[in-house]
Amino acid sequence: MGRVSCVVKLRSFKWRRGGYAEVENSGAVQSVVAREARKVEERANASFKRKHGEGRGYRASACKGRFSKGYRVRPVTPHAINSENVHRRLG
Repeated sequence: MGRVSCVVKLRSFKWRRGGYAEVENSGAVQSVVAREARKVEERANASFKRKHGEGRGYRASACKGRFSKGYRVRPVTPHAINSENVHRRLG
């Protein structure tokens, strides 16, 4: 599974849960996370060989985490799930 993270070091910083969630859920951060998830999805679908009549093998979808929103990329068809177990495209 692809992950996107941001590391910032500040000297006199006191961590607050609400502030973290506010930054992570901001439009700028969400656009970066969504863009990276779409890149991972496109790369996985490009290398996935579909069977006749089968749709996309991988899909990026929004999810709600404990502190903030995020995206996950996962296989959505039985063929894609089996192929993921063999080829490990997502990680």
